[in-house]
Amino acid sequence: MKTFVHIVVYTLLLSGFYSCNGDVFVDDIRPSVSELALDGNGDSAVVHFASSSWDRLTLRTGLDLPYTYKVYDADGNLMQEVQYPELVGMGRIECKDWVDFTVERITPQDVKITARENVLDFPLHLVVEASNEYEYQTVNVDIHPSERYVLERITYSLDAFSYEEQMREKSRSVTYNAGSGALSYTIFPYLNEYYKVEFVSDNPLAFKLLGQENLLVEVPVIKDGCLVMDGLQAVYAASRQDLPLPSSLSDTISVKVVVPPYTSMRDTLLLEYDWFETEYILHVVQPRNGKRRSVNGLLQGRMPKGYFIKREIIHE
Repeated sequence: MKTFVHIVVYTLLLSGFYSCNGDVFVDDIRPSVSELALDGNGDSAVVHFASSSWDRLTLRTGLDLPYTYKVYDADGNLMQEVQYPELVGMGRIECKDWVDFTVERITPQDVKITARENVLDFPLHLVVEASNEYEYQTVNVDIHPSERYVLERITYSLDAFSYEEQMREKSRSVTYNAGSGALSYTIFPYLNEYYKVEFVSDNPLAFKLLGQENLLVEVPVIKDGCLVMDGLQAVYAASRQDLPLPSSLSDTISVKVVVPPYTSMRDTLLLEYDWFETEYILHVVQPRNGKRRSVNGLLQGRMPKGYFIKREIIHE
């Protein structure tokens, strides 16, 4: 009798376990791979899931990039344009920005990831997450940088630009002539002066598109209040550059200053500058596929154009 009771109890327990597991049983949706590395020049891969019992696909990156994703249904209809995409059922998610890729559920158990381009100078880490009501599975994808663009041309707004004439003090000196004869010394107004230019852009990738470092591009100069191209070149980079002045502003130009006998003289050297700011557009092309992009920014420049020496006698 005791043996019979034990058998009944075990049978009931096992029945209960199977009944509970049956109520919450979930198919295994593990992906065939959990890590992927894709080349950013058109590489692709298909991830196979062990089951089709999942209905949501989401994406996230490790960067705070303001990308807009487009979510399409299985018929190709645009469903959403959002920064945090979620695909329910069949369809695809596309990103066409500085990183260009598609994540598409091509069958109930397969997801295809296509990396068309990554113009960043580092791999983009993408987390693809498949989930249902009970669990989620992730695939970590690294999209590596694609081939760099090459310069096609750069254009400037030569007719519409900001312009100012600026006067700045360069040096000041006091000389006391205690002798009975005149005292003289020499000032070089343009010594250590340059044509200063700087490329500026709100786009953080403006200076990362090109593969060639220290790329020279032509820059305009101010002549008689007009912005003109004159064959002068500067490096396309996000830093201020000192370019040589024209021969008319040579650092060998000198001025002789005379201080009378028994006189204290204050001499202030003032330089007059032309300052300008104009828009530029950088046109680049991808040699692999001929794709073209353009980047907008500003070029700022400042060049001396004259000088003035202010002389004051100091009365003791």
